[in-house]
Amino acid sequence: MSTTLVLRLAGALQSWGTRSHFARRDTEREPTLSGVIGMITNAMGYRREDSLERFAGLTMASRTDRAGVLVDDFYTAGVGAWHGGSTEDDRLYWTAWTDTDGAPNHPKEPSKAKGNIGIKHYIADGIFLVLLTGDDQELLNDCAQALRTPRRAYYLGRRGCIPEQPLVLAVASEPPETLLRSWTWLDHPDHHETARQKVAAGVPPQLPILETAASGDPLAEARADVPLGFDPLHREYRTRLVRRSFVPLTASMLQPTANAAQEEIPS
Repeated sequence: MSTTLVLRLAGALQSWGTRSHFARRDTEREPTLSGVIGMITNAMGYRREDSLERFAGLTMASRTDRAGVLVDDFYTAGVGAWHGGSTEDDRLYWTAWTDTDGAPNHPKEPSKAKGNIGIKHYIADGIFLVLLTGDDQELLNDCAQALRTPRRAYYLGRRGCIPEQPLVLAVASEPPETLLRSWTWLDHPDHHETARQKVAAGVPPQLPILETAASGDPLAEARADVPLGFDPLHREYRTRLVRRSFVPLTASMLQPTANAAQEEIPS
């Protein structure tokens, strides 16, 4: 029997890249499997070169309960150098220039200036229901425990993106297909009344979901976010098939009792 770890991923900023390259750091519109496993392994105290074989059997599905907005961060790196001096009058010794080999360079020689610029993409104010499913109940209980009492800090994809709590909602026995269509809507409580009115009027909000697709599904898309290793020198991923669709928000998903049938499995 499969077991599902139910997570709520929310925070001021999130970033779940799959195609980041040099100066442009992308984000998908929902969490990635590699990003979530990275959170968990960091919470467990894994080193980057440690094997991820224990997580190979996990699948992931997600529901976007609040899409948030995409924001861009234009940044510079590798600029700025201190040339000495010890008083306020020496502040000009601080420059925004480095030489082509990274050595400090006085601002009178701007032709030798060198720095790195780039753009990082983020999701601001997003809220996601994320479901990790596998046959190893002990592993999923260990994942839940690590996220509750982490050995190291973990982030929503990119370092500095602090997650809201609670993050772990439950370890459930129901399949992800059921949980995606029944778990309580996780958006802010002050939005529930407006949603309740729309549901009563017969025009319920449609929640985007991303779930595992069957081989041969004409609507399937490949996503390269299954991590085989996080070692910076040998980082590897393989693809998985996912399918995008929508589920309607229902009245039961707006009630606290919507999860009555979902019980946490003891460790």
